[in-house]
Amino acid sequence: DYWRADLNHDQRWKVAEDELGRRSWLSLSVTGGLADAFGDTPEVPPYSRFYAGGRDTLRGFEYRGVGPHSNDRPMGGEFLLAGSVQYERPLLEEFLSVVGFVDTGTLSTSIAEGIDPFRIAVGAGIRLRIPGIFTETPIAVDFAYPLRKEDEDETRLISFSLTRDF
Repeated sequence: DYWRADLNHDQRWKVAEDELGRRSWLSLSVTGGLADAFGDTPEVPPYSRFYAGGRDTLRGFEYRGVGPHSNDRPMGGEFLLAGSVQYERPLLEEFLSVVGFVDTGTLSTSIAEGIDPFRIAVGAGIRLRIPGIFTETPIAVDFAYPLRKEDEDETRLISFSLTRDF
């Protein structure tokens, strides 16, 4: 027996608009979660734990690369808090834009044992929107560098995705 609570919030603000109608955006994303086992269950099962690292939580780290590993597999955690601030500016109409971002977060195996140190990564990327094909879903390539990490964390400099930012 266990319980799990998730919290996600994304907010986007228009910062500027040029004479051609191209908009620059400031985006904020926050993800959090808490899980705990009770009764005869010794721990939260792996499929219900939280994982961090990669495009959706901490760019600059491998997918599920944050936190402890056992036999080269991520163990996940019972507490997750991650956030991102991103600025996007168009370069070539709505076709090509650049982003700059800061991602930060923590993943703890058990909230009872305390909150692990926050990891921090900074980076930049490009967004490519192909009219008629990927207009709403840009091709995203991000370059991120972890400024703060733990010894067991696995890092990744480049990430690629086909997903909406906000």
